[in-house]
Amino acid sequence: MSFFNSASVHADSRPAVAVLQAWHPGVQAGPGLADLLLGRHAPAGHAWQLAGDAVDRLLRGAADSALPIMVFVGNRGMVQIHTGALQRVQRIGEWLNILDPGFNLHLQDSRLHETWLVRRPTRDGIITAIEAFDADGHSIVSFFGQRIEGEPELAGWRE
Repeated sequence: MSFFNSASVHADSRPAVAVLQAWHPGVQAGPGLADLLLGRHAPAGHAWQLAGDAVDRLLRGAADSALPIMVFVGNRGMVQIHTGALQRVQRIGEWLNILDPGFNLHLQDSRLHETWLVRRPTRDGIITAIEAFDADGHSIVSFFGQRIEGEPELAGWRE
């Protein structure tokens, strides 16, 4: 992915727990921790930890290229999903913001502890996710290329 050239090197039809257990039978993890463990314990060639500015570069690159993406933000009580191209990404103080007419996101990205690029196997082929976690291993935000289940992900998202 061109957004991550300087990086250190849930659009999936199966939850992270199932993918993790398929890769590592016997691993026990609840849904919240499974996404982080998926990155940490993926087979070689399936996951890379990214540099601290990866989410900033991802959002700005997606906006500059008009690449449609999916953004998943949630907690135990809700999930918000945005699908489409981004228009206005702006940093204001310590907040990285998406300030579009139909979607707003305010992310304090300095609190992201780990960010991973994970290539998840699905029945539709490999699905590439960028997943960011806090210091306790909780998922903060996940990004995917825009897609419809049953179709492969956008080639531009993988590049």
